[in-house]
Amino acid sequence: MPILIGGSPSTGSSLLVRMLHRHPAVFAGPETYLFIHRRLYADWPRFRSCLVRRCLVGGLKSEGWFRFNGARLALPEFGHTPREVRALVRAHDHLPSFAHAFFAKAMREKGATLWVEKTPSNVLCFALFRQYFPKGQVIHITRHPLDAMASLVARGHHPAWAAAAWLVNTALGLRTHDEPWQLTLRYEDLVARPELMLDGLCAAFGIPFVPVMLEAEERQVRMPGWQHDASGRVRGDSVGRFGRLDRTQQAALLQAVAAMRIREEFAAWHDIRHRNVAAAAQALHYELPEPPAPNPDILRKLKKALWRDRLSRLARLYPTGWKYPVALEG
Repeated sequence: MPILIGGSPSTGSSLLVRMLHRHPAVFAGPETYLFIHRRLYADWPRFRSCLVRRCLVGGLKSEGWFRFNGARLALPEFGHTPREVRALVRAHDHLPSFAHAFFAKAMREKGATLWVEKTPSNVLCFALFRQYFPKGQVIHITRHPLDAMASLVARGHHPAWAAAAWLVNTALGLRTHDEPWQLTLRYEDLVARPELMLDGLCAAFGIPFVPVMLEAEERQVRMPGWQHDASGRVRGDSVGRFGRLDRTQQAALLQAVAAMRIREEFAAWHDIRHRNVAAAAQALHYELPEPPAPNPDILRKLKKALWRDRLSRLARLYPTGWKYPVALEG
């Protein structure tokens, strides 16, 4: 069974992947970006070459918030050399057969029966993944918007970028929120009741829960700005992360949350219904504080940051340069 995980960054997906990978029946490797490209599902023969060579114009440039071109397949965890990846790409006529063959080597070495792929932008293609992998399941992992944004700010991202990353990815994941094949997992529940949450996931996957999933590992998996190691024991003190930002960063995020909207053109392109943070948060049962009064100085700085981001996308010929995902009102 294939399992796809997606959502906003800094929602605990790396922690979840490490937990799942500890199960002897599961192989969960690093992010590949393989499943975020609609063109690969619809026209594999035409676009598969972009997996092994960088296409500067067109090709496989991400259509979501994150800028990424192509995929990352020649990683040591999967056991394939670049030459072997090229041979696999040429040998298969559609994405599902390639994906199963690609993960097969690492699964054989571990003795696993399930493979998991986690890339935040997978939310772009949840419905397509289920269509092309009818036995697959999808996990949309979520976190309180202010805490997820605060974690991104702590990692060095601008508050405008952090707010847009949560809003766009969460809204994309919410498109299939009510489908029976999609599981929604809240970070807060995962760290508060890890055994119960993992037991439920294992039951959905048809495998038994094993206690080793909760054990710490020797090697560290940690990015700058993270409070904890994703391979360590589960801890819940990252809940409330927003409260540990300084007042200036908090004020900027609150202004972004109140004023940010998904632009109409982008919403129509991806059939997005939840177009602001409040609507997306309500759908996931997260409470937000009362919106602050508009601060022209902060809003001006947020808009400037988004404009710089858009110019960078235009310069690199990303489709989200023309169809920019978000705007700030006020």
